[in-house]
Amino acid sequence: GTGLLLKDPWMSYIAEIAQAKCKLSFTQALLRGVGCNWLVCLAIWLALGSDNIIGKIFAIQFPIMAFVTLGFEHSVANMFFIPAGMFITNKITWGMFLFNNLLPVTLGNIVGGAFFVGMLYYYLYGKEKRRWPLPIALVGVGKSGRVLLNNLPFEKNGFHIQIGFDVNPNKIGKTVAGVKVYHPYRMPKIIRKQKIHIGMITAPAEAAQESADLLVISGIKGILNFSCTRVIVPSYVKLKNVDFTSQLEIIPNYIVNNRHFQLSTEN
Repeated sequence: GTGLLLKDPWMSYIAEIAQAKCKLSFTQALLRGVGCNWLVCLAIWLALGSDNIIGKIFAIQFPIMAFVTLGFEHSVANMFFIPAGMFITNKITWGMFLFNNLLPVTLGNIVGGAFFVGMLYYYLYGKEKRRWPLPIALVGVGKSGRVLLNNLPFEKNGFHIQIGFDVNPNKIGKTVAGVKVYHPYRMPKIIRKQKIHIGMITAPAEAAQESADLLVISGIKGILNFSCTRVIVPSYVKLKNVDFTSQLEIIPNYIVNNRHFQLSTEN
């Protein structure tokens, strides 16, 4: 046969490895735990950054391969491996397992994952998320813009329209619904200074694309377009075109379907 079900060398190998894991010093086990979960969490983080299966496979493969090859310690893996060795040999006690391996390795895993991956990633990229509610720049403070300002509960949903832009000289420099209005030519400087990353367009259709271009130049990362025409932005900018006409066309379908449903329930 294949020899896979033979007693040795597998049982001897498991017993030796389990004993070796329980003979590590506290510092050795701790540091091996740090390195292990650093690589494991890095593998998960890299996999989340890929949008296809092949990319995820390669992202996970190399950090996990490195963790196994380097002999790092993972508490969850050891919860299987060391008790398996305890069934084979009496040279390992529960105290050795808990205090010589599981405790220091678990602490190391926490440090490796939480600090070297989670905390560093938050420090480098998560600072802006501390701003709450999220500020928004509104382009176009005409009728549509004023409707949004006066009627939508932005604050309750974690958003705040912080500044507005409009070419109408009667609005520039004034405050509309609590929002200061500026000329669009000042957009890049003001948006960058106030660190705003979300823009809303309620400008007329003929000015929508120019408004989107100015928002992109200003460093905006996401745009919600309420104008009556679609705009085009670079792929690195998230865009949502809200077409009221297309949404209105859906309503008759709901009404018709609801009528059919009511008729069917009555029969």
